[in-house]
Amino acid sequence: MEILEYLQTVRTPLGEKMNMLFSILGQEAVVIAVMCLVFWCIDKKFGYRIAFSFFLSGVTVQILKIIFKVPRPWILSKSIIPSESAKAGATGYSFPSAHTQSATSLYGTLAYNIKKRAFQLLMLIIILLVAFSRLYLGVHTPLDVSVALVITFMITVGVNYAIDSGLVYKYTREQILAVLLIIPMLMVVVAVIQLKFFFADSENLMDLVKSAGAALGFSLGWYFESKYVEFDASKGSVVEKIIRVVAGVVILLLIRKLLKPVESTLVYFGFVRYFVMLFVGIYLYPMIFDKITKGNEKN
Repeated sequence: MEILEYLQTVRTPLGEKMNMLFSILGQEAVVIAVMCLVFWCIDKKFGYRIAFSFFLSGVTVQILKIIFKVPRPWILSKSIIPSESAKAGATGYSFPSAHTQSATSLYGTLAYNIKKRAFQLLMLIIILLVAFSRLYLGVHTPLDVSVALVITFMITVGVNYAIDSGLVYKYTREQILAVLLIIPMLMVVVAVIQLKFFFADSENLMDLVKSAGAALGFSLGWYFESKYVEFDASKGSVVEKIIRVVAGVVILLLIRKLLKPVESTLVYFGFVRYFVMLFVGIYLYPMIFDKITKGNEKN
């Protein structure tokens, strides 16, 4: 807490604005946007690397949050005064940091696969800036960000190693799907148990529920896309790819916006909202676009 107390004594309006920008780089929306851009327009397999690292580390962090139930710093100590601009987005429990996890999974995957020292250094700097921003803004402790960084780094390296070494190819899609499906189902069970028997606050469970829905949507989307669609992200001109991204983002934002009012009244509907978003983004949208592209090629 001493570090947070010191940082808030040197906090300035300009510093808050800068660190809010750094925090944005670690938001789940940014990760999903980059993942979709890569998946839809650049390299589908690379997109899957980002997705697996992001969702597996995200699931781990959310489960740890609900197990340890560590309150936010300003709840633990009245001497901590968080930045008001960051407090609104600091939902759920504090330990570990989801922003740090998101940043490490995305920029860590980029650094792992793009073997240029200058680029890798830039990705490392971004990760550290996101982690530091959470301390500067007073919404996380050093333990929150350091544990999230270490866990996500290990998972990200493990995912990429498993793909590069061919380890994942030793198993069928059905076997991998079976393992992936266990994860969101386990998360839902944990959420229900916490809510019914341990009196966990439903607001603090929301992030866990959303992550479970996203994980299920991604898992089923990955299975159906890889088995029945085999979408080729490299196809299409630059203009076509721009249209593909813009249309896809608009569709996902509409889903997110239209289903949000229901989520505000039904906590478990967050599961449905994020499931639909990921399932559409990973499977249905590529399938529709693939059919349109093939139809144009025949004509």
